[in-house]
Amino acid sequence: MKRVTIILSFVLIAISSKALAVDNCINWGKTMTMVHVGELQKASGKKTVLLQSFDDFTKVPGDDWLAYGIPSLLADYLSTGRDISVLFGTMSKYTSSAVSPNYIVNGMYQHTQNQLRIFIKLLDKRALVKQWQLNIPYPQNKQFFEMLGNASLDILALLSPHYENEQFKAVRMATPSVPAYMNYIKGALTYERFEPETYEIATTWFDESKKADINYMKAYIGQMDMDIFMALYNKQYKKPYSAYLEKAEKEWNAMNKFKMRTPLPDIPRKYMIKDKGKGRALTNRFLIGNGFFIAGLTEAGQKNYVGAASQFEFALAHVPEDAITWYYLSQMRDKTGNARQTADARVKAFEINRCLQ
Repeated sequence: MKRVTIILSFVLIAISSKALAVDNCINWGKTMTMVHVGELQKASGKKTVLLQSFDDFTKVPGDDWLAYGIPSLLADYLSTGRDISVLFGTMSKYTSSAVSPNYIVNGMYQHTQNQLRIFIKLLDKRALVKQWQLNIPYPQNKQFFEMLGNASLDILALLSPHYENEQFKAVRMATPSVPAYMNYIKGALTYERFEPETYEIATTWFDESKKADINYMKAYIGQMDMDIFMALYNKQYKKPYSAYLEKAEKEWNAMNKFKMRTPLPDIPRKYMIKDKGKGRALTNRFLIGNGFFIAGLTEAGQKNYVGAASQFEFALAHVPEDAITWYYLSQMRDKTGNARQTADARVKAFEINRCLQ
């Protein structure tokens, strides 16, 4: 750690600590969804489905999580369709206007006499295509997952008859516990505020989710999301961050220790990078990227600026959300006299973190 500090102090052009201390330097919602948004915008020939929050008609205390929880589960099911791309949550706020949804799914819910009545609407350019009414025993009944799954199959039959059956089953079997899912959703909503001071709150919700179902993989994924956000946040503000990456790695290991069900469809894409040469899965992309980042600092400390730039580029191939690495890459390109690449990397850094200017 001491050596890294020396590298940062004497090799790299200093970033103003005063500038980095300014609040609102980074649009964290946009930053934390940029990889998924990029994948969506590259998709061609697929219909886009936007899932919106559901309206709470009865407003029974404690039911507010369903406004996000119902469409979130539908989004997981519909994501298995081969012919559609799904927009939901924070990601939908930052998708290019060029990606216009072909269909919209929204609705409302009522909670009366131990029953949850859910109304689902599928719209095509605001015109109603079809609607469903579900009557589900509530609150603690696994029919919540089964009946929303059945409605999703109906939607897939209309929009994407070809879907990944095993992945669909994995979503349906992810947990039989409504409390586990509810606590996960509350943690996810806390995470999506992208505020460091909510870390303990989000962690509490994810822990409660795991207590309700220790095999529920999304509870571990939610905690990893929060740990990775904290690591990136601290890194951008020149604070210690490696402990959060270590926590994310431990969470990944714990999930693999306790998992008893088929992995959910978004896990490999979001966290894992395949070593095609050996056909094995490596650890999550953020840890891989950090390894290359540290290697770049070492090369820079030895005044091997070409080697440092190469390591930083490897890091950014895994974690393009990292403004600090873009900035350091610009410094290395400047050292090697490449004005065009210096400018390009600096623009990327400033696009993410405007306080670096």
